[in-house]
Amino acid sequence: MLRERKKKKKSEEDLGKAQDQQQRQRSVLQLPINALTIPKITTNIYYLEEGKFFGKEELDAEGERALSRSASPLPLDISGDSGRYYGSISSPSSTTQTIKTADSGIIIDCGRNTPLSPSGESASTLSPCRSEVEILGIKKEGKEEFYNKELKKFWERICPLNWKKFQNAGWAGKIYRILKIPSLLLLGLTIPRAGKWSKPLAILHAFLFPLILCCAFKLFSLHIFNSLITANYIALIISIFLVIFIGITTEVDQEPYYYKWISSHVGFVLSIAWIYATAAEVLNVVLMLGNLFNIPYQILGLTAVAWCNSIGDLIADVSVARQGMPRMALSAAIGGPLFNLMVGFGSSFTIAKLQGKEVTLNIQKMTSRPLVSVYNEKNETTGAQIKLPAVFHAPIRPDIVSFIHDQMRKNKRQAYAVSTAAGHQTSAESWGTGRAVARIPRVRGGGTHRSGQGAFGNMCRGGRMFAPTKVYRRWHRRINIAQRRYAVVSAIAATGVPALVQARGHVIDQVSEVPLVIADKIESFTKTKEAVGFLQRANVWADIEKVYKSKRYRAGKGKRRNRRYKQKLGPLIIYNNDGGIVRAFRNIPGITLLSVKHINLLKIAPGGHLGRFTIWTESAFRKLDSIYGTWTQKSWVKKGFSLPHAKMTNSDFARIIRSDEITKVIRPVRKQTKVAKIHRNPLRKHGLMVKLNPYASVLRRAAILASKKGEEKKAKAGKDRGGLQLLGFFAD
Repeated sequence: MLRERKKKKKSEEDLGKAQDQQQRQRSVLQLPINALTIPKITTNIYYLEEGKFFGKEELDAEGERALSRSASPLPLDISGDSGRYYGSISSPSSTTQTIKTADSGIIIDCGRNTPLSPSGESASTLSPCRSEVEILGIKKEGKEEFYNKELKKFWERICPLNWKKFQNAGWAGKIYRILKIPSLLLLGLTIPRAGKWSKPLAILHAFLFPLILCCAFKLFSLHIFNSLITANYIALIISIFLVIFIGITTEVDQEPYYYKWISSHVGFVLSIAWIYATAAEVLNVVLMLGNLFNIPYQILGLTAVAWCNSIGDLIADVSVARQGMPRMALSAAIGGPLFNLMVGFGSSFTIAKLQGKEVTLNIQKMTSRPLVSVYNEKNETTGAQIKLPAVFHAPIRPDIVSFIHDQMRKNKRQAYAVSTAAGHQTSAESWGTGRAVARIPRVRGGGTHRSGQGAFGNMCRGGRMFAPTKVYRRWHRRINIAQRRYAVVSAIAATGVPALVQARGHVIDQVSEVPLVIADKIESFTKTKEAVGFLQRANVWADIEKVYKSKRYRAGKGKRRNRRYKQKLGPLIIYNNDGGIVRAFRNIPGITLLSVKHINLLKIAPGGHLGRFTIWTESAFRKLDSIYGTWTQKSWVKKGFSLPHAKMTNSDFARIIRSDEITKVIRPVRKQTKVAKIHRNPLRKHGLMVKLNPYASVLRRAAILASKKGEEKKAKAGKDRGGLQLLGFFAD
């Protein structure tokens, strides 16, 4: 068996070599014998193949050709301009061999490697050719013909419509082919295919390849190594480098040897990118339709969203099946999800476990709003929707916000102190002890009430204050940068909660949505009239009217210190680029403007109170993820900052405890009635006295008997006294 396999393999190799030899002989261009001046003897001439001279041929006077297998390839480079050709052989030769063309009279000297004329002149003295010239089968074309030929070849590579098939198809087939034109044209311009070489198309593919990857996977805002350089600049640099490389290293008519390998890999990656982008766009359309028709996200997640997430797998499986591998497609459809669960999740958890790390999965509830609508300056939806930035899911900590706000306010204090000489501007000295007066220093002199009065002490009239203030007091506070960022993140998250915004006093009953995101056109407003019109159309003017009505005098001495009036605050507008928006809105009372790159806690949570009504521009809202990061990726602007996690997904602990899921698995509450202990007086309660003193019952009985005997004795004595009185009456 092994010998038979070796024989079979050797025969296949011999057959392949024979086919290659035949193909090479077919590709050799035929030399025009009538255009050559050849002597009667055998002459060594270099033949042409695909634009270069290789090997040597033996030609006799009758024009018979025979290839010499022992000949080594000797390239001859051909170039030309203005109808003039020049040639040079890169291999030395001891004998002079000349080849002459009939039309131009140019002679190529194979020994001297110098183009000569029939008279031996150099090439620089030759006049331009007056007609199309052939040098050993090479035909010189004009620039227009060359460009037309390349343009035709370029169009054949990307043409999305086969005209013959289109004419033979029915009306349904024609409509189907017309609908496919945009997608096929786009694929032809972006995905290379091996075996169809076109240098302009290859340059276009090289230029678009990095840019399409950035666009498909949404990497334009990705900051490289937490620097200011984004991925789009890197992609542009790579595109320019690839264009220059292909332009220098490739020929117009000859496909490079590495093109098949590169085109297959690039086509594979770009196919994945297009499938991913298509599935993502279909998903966005479905979510937008669900939002327009008020379909709950729970239903969308179980139906349309799940289908859209499977579009990529569907396209891949159908493509594999159409390539003649249905079993592989069916296996991928069944085993793909299992592979993702077992290998994807399993490998991640295993690596984390081996590294001693703890993996936490943060699953967002479907009840949270994943998309935010964008409105134009007329308060109409533009149709665009933005995924809610992760910063709006950050924990809201009013304690941290209040503390950091107070610390930041202290950093703007101006130093103040009383005069160092205050209370000491008098001559005073203590009288000491033994004078029956206090030891406080007393004013010197006499003849006036001031003399002898106490001085210097804080209890004395005209004395200094207790603990005089100093300018070197610790006025400012160092704030932990992580805490400051935490407070800003909490304040931003609170601006997306309508209950907190209304609790702060803002009038947002008629506002379209919270958070309110407006198209970037308002960044170009330059007139206050435009700004007022926008606020009225967006139903925000009611909050401005509240600011107008709240203006009042300030209590205290502040009214004497250039802050006579005070009023409430209105909306906060956060923008990305100042195209005039600050100039337009700055004169409207109560409005504050901030750049998204410099969000200040004192402005977004004034007074340390959360929930200021905030209006975002679209570009500023999209930039929040890159500034503050997400739970899967750190911030690209704030070095070392990770978005804080909430300790509880639902902070309403009382609602959790009282929910049906909890109450049905725990025991009922034990109802224990506490009986208040009554403190009774033992002197009045005989039973309590008996507990304290058992002999009390004996004493009580004795007391009762004694009282009864006393009563009987009194009654008897009363009777005796009554009889004596009666006898005395009769005796009188």
